Amino acid sequence: MRIRKEATYDGVWTVFVGEGLCFSDLSGPAADALVAAFARRFAEAGE
Repeated sequence: MRIRKEATYDGVWTVFVGEGLCFSDLSGPAADALVAAFARRFAEAGE
C-alpha cells in the first residue's frame, strides 16, 4: 500500500493512502504521525 504526503500551496499537508483515501489540511507533525500510523498498520498486516 502506498502512503505519501505532499505540501499544499498554503503550507498545510495532505496525506494520501492507497488510491482512494486522502486526509487534508494537516500540520507537518500531524501528517508525519498519520503516515507513521498507517505504515505501522500495514507492516503489521504484512502489506
